[in-house]
Amino acid sequence: LVLWDEIRPTQRWLDAQLAGSPDADADSRDPQAVRLARANSTAGACLALGLRFAGSCAAPAMELLFDQVKELHALRQAPTSPKAEQPTLETCLGTAALALSLAMPGSGNLQRLKLVRVRRRRVDTDVTYGFHMAIGMAIGFLFLGGGRLTLGTSKPAIAALLAALFPRF
Repeated sequence: LVLWDEIRPTQRWLDAQLAGSPDADADSRDPQAVRLARANSTAGACLALGLRFAGSCAAPAMELLFDQVKELHALRQAPTSPKAEQPTLETCLGTAALALSLAMPGSGNLQRLKLVRVRRRRVDTDVTYGFHMAIGMAIGFLFLGGGRLTLGTSKPAIAALLAALFPRF
């Protein structure tokens, strides 16, 4: 967060934050590690975007985060996704969903609610309590104060958000 003002909600900025290259799977000795590193990097970049644009309802940030949540969900649901990767992908998906809700708290945006609710409906033995907690918090942020409140953006407020949302579910 040292370069806070340099964060721009663009796909180019997000790609610059990611570990490994998209074709590293073919070149790497451990393609699973590369996939998980990219997923974790994506989630971390999404959280940085969510904190940077907390309460702003900035359209570019919301759209980029919306796309990342859909992409992480597709990665989690892919039939070729190994079972060992599922807990990491769930954590990344929960973090991205929280980041999306941080960028638009109290907005009550129904399109975003639908996106997050679809993730909430999953109930099986592989879904953790922490994942449900993250998705529940994301829905709570979307409807903060019944749609009348937003988040503060002072330095102490952002620090408190970071401490409250650190992705260790």
